[in-house]
Amino acid sequence: GSTGRIMDPDYQNPFTQQWNAGYAWQFNSYSVLEIDYTHILGLHESKTVNINPTLNMFLDSSGNEITSRPLTAALTAAHQPILGRIDLEQSSGRSRYDGLNVSYRRRLHKNFTVNSTYTFARALAYNGNSAAFRNRAWDPFNYFAPYEIGPTPNDSRHRLSMGSVINL
Repeated sequence: GSTGRIMDPDYQNPFTQQWNAGYAWQFNSYSVLEIDYTHILGLHESKTVNINPTLNMFLDSSGNEITSRPLTAALTAAHQPILGRIDLEQSSGRSRYDGLNVSYRRRLHKNFTVNSTYTFARALAYNGNSAAFRNRAWDPFNYFAPYEIGPTPNDSRHRLSMGSVINL
């Protein structure tokens, strides 16, 4: 009944595919508007998959559920301890970020500049947590199911930030 944990021998390092496009328009010598779009796709991120889940099979004559685990017979035949959950750490996770930034900069008199940026973005990942160990799929048989993808903990749909620069 103990839990086993193994690393996938084909484990790969995660990486991202990124692209962005932008446009800047200068109203006059002291004002500029910038619009930028960013897309990031995270691939081969860490995912934990239970390869020995409990399967609910049938009901016995008393109405109790009969359960089994896929690897119990193989462990028994190999004279190994019977394990409960067996977690496979693999690099099958994915995430996605899409963001639109609109920035306005205005240079004022006496070396003073004001900056403002509005960001409309979305960050999604399977199981809501990208690139993290213990990122377990709810369904170990279909971990890319549509209901598995959702917002990440740092997903921020709308963000407005402002700042200024003073040249000394």
